[in-house]
Amino acid sequence: MEKDTQIARLVVDCSSIPGFEGMFPAPPKLFYRHFPETPGAKGLVDKILEYENPTLNVFQGIQLKMKKNESLRFEFSTDIDTISNIL
Repeated sequence: MEKDTQIARLVVDCSSIPGFEGMFPAPPKLFYRHFPETPGAKGLVDKILEYENPTLNVFQGIQLKMKKNESLRFEFSTDIDTISNIL
């Protein structure tokens, strides 16, 4: 985030990608990179969050009260052999 925000939302829409369901061996993970909650701790830490699937192949992550320099990211684990067999 470029500034503090009350609600941050990240939406990834893969609904127009043919064969998307078969490209990844597992569902994506949503990571929240944030400042540690422990007083005096330094750096940023990653936490895995739950996310929503409003429709098929659309992923939506929401985080409340994000601070400047914190971030949300989806991570998709790829299997090259699986993808090359689909395409």
